[in-house]
This record gives sequence, C-alpha cells and structure tokens, in this order.
Amino acid sequence: MKCNRTIKVLTSVLVVSLFIGVVLVMAQEPPPPPSETQRPGPGGFDPAQFQARMIERSTTNVKLTADEAKVIMPKIEALISYRFSSMQELQPLRQDLRDLLESGKASDKAIKQALDRLKAKAAEIKKKTEELETNLKSVLTIQQEAQLTLNGVITQGLGMGGMGFGGARGGFGGRGNRDSGGGRTRNN
Repeated sequence: MKCNRTIKVLTSVLVVSLFIGVVLVMAQEPPPPPSETQRPGPGGFDPAQFQARMIERSTTNVKLTADEAKVIMPKIEALISYRFSSMQELQPLRQDLRDLLESGKASDKAIKQALDRLKAKAAEIKKKTEELETNLKSVLTIQQEAQLTLNGVITQGLGMGGMGFGGARGGFGGRGNRDSGGGRTRNN
C-alpha cells in the first residue's frame, strides 16, 4: 500500500515538474522581430542574404588581387543584383500568362498579348544583362572569365537567355513545356 502511494506521489511530482518546465519554456520572451532593413520575405526567405551568398559562391576559385577586387567585385555585384531584380520583374508577367492558360477561358489574342509582353521584357533584360557581362569581361583575365563562366556568372554565348546561375529551368516559367491536352496551335 505504501509502495502504491509512493508511486503516485512520484508520478505527481514528475507531472508537475514537466508542467512547470513547459510553462517556463513558453513564458520566455520571443526573439525580437528583425529590423525593417533585415525583414525576410515570405517563408523567412531573405533576398538580400541570398544574394550576398550567391555573390560569395559565384566568386569561389576566382583569383583576385586586392586591387582587382576593388574593380571587379562591384561589377559582379551589379550583374547579380540586376539578375535578381529582373527575375522579380518577370514574375508578374509570367503569372499573368500562367493564369490565362490555366483559366481555360482566355482567347488566343489575350494569351498572345501576355506572351508578347513577357518576351519583350525578357529581351530587354537579356540586352541589359549582356551589357553588364561585357562590361565585367572587359576587366577580367581569361582565367577569371573562365572561372566566372563555370560559376554561372557569365553566360553570354552559352544559350542561357541571360539568366545566369545555371540558366532558367524549363524556360522562364520554371515549369517546362506543358501541353494542356489541346495540342499546340500558332497564329502569327
């Protein structure tokens, strides 16, 4: 009888201890929110932090003297920054086209207009990207250019559409070429 009572007391002490531990953990103050300049995007994604890591990775194995780095790094940063901002510019155009296709009710004319807007913006981005790459290549040695090409920073002549970092997945939409079952028609 005394043994059962001891077990009940020990069980009660254990339960109360666990409860107190949980309450103490929950009572701790949450971490302060990030400042406005460091606020991550949706899902905790921080584009600025991602971009900084991308620049760091992109320059791996590129041999730069301190003087070269002063000239070359701002050009690399400008190119990578432009690529990121251009992807954000393309996103709403891609989404508009995707929405039209997925609605199943859009006219060929509306789809063509959305596609033309996307292609025009992509061509503008490609031209500006090529200008930035040419500007960067003008200050590189052939070894540096080769390494930056392997790292995906320089993409001219590689058929990547100026997007860099391994090229766009399945075109600008990232979903590849899907056929909705109706086949492909083209009215130019």
